Amino acid sequence: MEKRLGEKATNWKGGITIHSYKNHDKKYFKEYNPHHPNNNFTYVFSHVLIVESVLNKYLPKGVVIHHINGDGLDNRNENLVVCENGSYHNLLHQRMIAIENCGHVTWRKCGICKEYDSPENMFKKKAHLYHRDCWNRYERERYHRNGDK
Repeated sequence: MEKRLGEKATNWKGGITIHSYKNHDKKYFKEYNPHHPNNNFTYVFSHVLIVESVLNKYLPKGVVIHHINGDGLDNRNENLVVCENGSYHNLLHQRMIAIENCGHVTWRKCGICKEYDSPENMFKKKAHLYHRDCWNRYERERYHRNGDK
């Protein structure tokens, strides 16, 4: 029996589908493109194809495309930013959240009181930033909780 793929498939709808992740409210367009070198099950994210057409070359592995307005279905050129890796992409999101919450792109959130402040007023412990007062209060409370056992 012949396998019907692409345009020969009985439920063919033009080769574009909407992809969403489990436990994630973001949605993205994917296009049928079986000859793309970085395809995943013959489909490629539309925003990747758009950026590649602008750059006139395939994107290297590990590159992430960021949607500025947060809408994964908005693939206008002016809404797409090429990030060299996932870490840089996460930094963009962290800064967008900071500017939305406190108006300062470089400020970070204290891991205890959840208030935003300049990193100069905080210290780093196990990849998180804390206010010194918040950390000292947390440690005192933890000591007293564990001391009662």
